[in-house]
Amino acid sequence: MDKNKTIHIKSFIYLDEDKMYSISSQLFEGMTQYILKKETESFNEEQQQKGNFLSGRFMADMMSQSKGKSEMCYLHDFAFNLFEKELEERSLLYDIKPTDDLADLLDKGFVRIHGKVVFCDYARMQYIIDNFNNIGRAIGSLQYVANEQLMQQFNQDIATTKDREQRNKKQQIVKSVEKKIEEQLKQQGLVLDDKYIKNLSTVMKFGFQESFEVRVILSESSLNFSVVANPQCFKERGNVLVSKYSRITEKEFTVIGIITQAGNPKPEIPELQGVDMKTAAQGMNETIANLEMQFNGRSENECIIDPIAIFTELS
Repeated sequence: MDKNKTIHIKSFIYLDEDKMYSISSQLFEGMTQYILKKETESFNEEQQQKGNFLSGRFMADMMSQSKGKSEMCYLHDFAFNLFEKELEERSLLYDIKPTDDLADLLDKGFVRIHGKVVFCDYARMQYIIDNFNNIGRAIGSLQYVANEQLMQQFNQDIATTKDREQRNKKQQIVKSVEKKIEEQLKQQGLVLDDKYIKNLSTVMKFGFQESFEVRVILSESSLNFSVVANPQCFKERGNVLVSKYSRITEKEFTVIGIITQAGNPKPEIPELQGVDMKTAAQGMNETIANLEMQFNGRSENECIIDPIAIFTELS
């Protein structure tokens, strides 16, 4: 192995294996398992440690003995390297530049973009919205622990008070204290109107349906790059990624994917003639499409990307 050879090591956080192999089967003349089969066969024939594919005899033995799906899993990331290299050699992979505008991206297929990212985990956001007031009140109880202890004493005192008038007065004091604490929590933004929370939750469920979006920040670019990801293709759960990298990352990531929306005009839909159920259904479909545009519609300076892989480069 050439010790001076530069090795680009990737740490993947996302890999759409189905999409990668679907495209690979076309790049490699229809051989769906070409990448894995070719590399596995050549590696298992190797009798000495070379290190250019996997370093160490232990890994060699483990790879040669693994079966079925587990055998393929070890090679997915390496298969992507071959896939990326093939796209580059065929000049099919375009590197997005800060000077690009939407017109430059309209006819591009496969793209690669580098930059810091923002994780938009709408499932996590939905959970926080649904539990926002409960979380806020729990935080408030910790802030006003002295009041909570006083309230407990009052409630215990109320339970043992036999005089109805005295008991009512003490209950009014408890309600007054609870109201003041609630008002202070609202002023701090820890508690929102319950009806507002319910309506916001309904809107979030309809509009985003627990989707996961990664926004790439390309330095000195006026464009927004939205990567609409499949949550099942992430290597780790969204909350783990946020804990590791932060919701707005310090590290730069590379995204390789396919441009799906960049400003190409949409077709005019001819109206169906006559009045029947199909016409009514088509009209309802267009109404829903217009409503969905409020949530998922592309903004004027936005490019939407369907990702194949998202990773950081370690060398």
